[in-house]
Amino acid sequence: SRIRHVQMVGRRGPLQVSFTTKELREMTKLSNVQVVCDRALVEQECSSSAGQALLQTSRPLRRMMDLLLKHAVSPDQMTGERTFQLRFLRSPLAIELDEKVQRVRLAINRLEGESPVRAVATGDEEEVACAMALRSVGYAGQALEGVPFDGRVVPNIAGRVMSGDKPVHGLYVAGWIKRGPVGVIATTMQDAYRTADAVLMDLNSQAIGGQSTLSNIDSMLELCGINPVSNEDWRRLDAYEVSKGQTAGKPREKVTSVQDMLNVIRDK
Repeated sequence: SRIRHVQMVGRRGPLQVSFTTKELREMTKLSNVQVVCDRALVEQECSSSAGQALLQTSRPLRRMMDLLLKHAVSPDQMTGERTFQLRFLRSPLAIELDEKVQRVRLAINRLEGESPVRAVATGDEEEVACAMALRSVGYAGQALEGVPFDGRVVPNIAGRVMSGDKPVHGLYVAGWIKRGPVGVIATTMQDAYRTADAVLMDLNSQAIGGQSTLSNIDSMLELCGINPVSNEDWRRLDAYEVSKGQTAGKPREKVTSVQDMLNVIRDK
């Protein structure tokens, strides 16, 4: 890759980050990449009375801060040819272009409140020169008709959907809509296994009944006017993305539109 320096910008402070210790550890293990952050800010937030109280109740967060301070250097100590820099208390205001991306204008924030902690603009700004800008605006769940929803996730216990203090018969949930947008792919996969275990447990105990076969499912999908994507279809899409990527000199070229994916699969 020709990319040498990456800055990840977040509107709040180090104690409010959403990434996991495992994700941070993976960044520290990248060959010839130096992790950079405002160490003074991290130490200040961790040593404050509010920070100490938070760290005492959250062992994963305490481990993450320890890992960050163990591996990261301050900006004035950067020596690596490749760097990954965490920029706290910054909110993007504008991406400035001149045919291509030239710079990003950022608002400088301060933290207010305790629960939740809010980022408030100070009125000061700064500009960061860059050649590429990627946004990550988070994840918001959406309610489905007839399914309980608390505004963030579907309430559940071990994947069993709950309405108040009672389970919804035969209804289960998995993924970010079950637990929120936290963790890596393996985390979500293991979480899905636990939901599947709950389904099997309820089948074995006859808490839910009925006999389902693949032909039953296919018939139901056809009745609903749904044309399913098979494993063979997915492999066709996978081969297409890899082929397009090789042409561009990278592992794959992702097809990002669902309709475009279906067009590839259906050879349209």
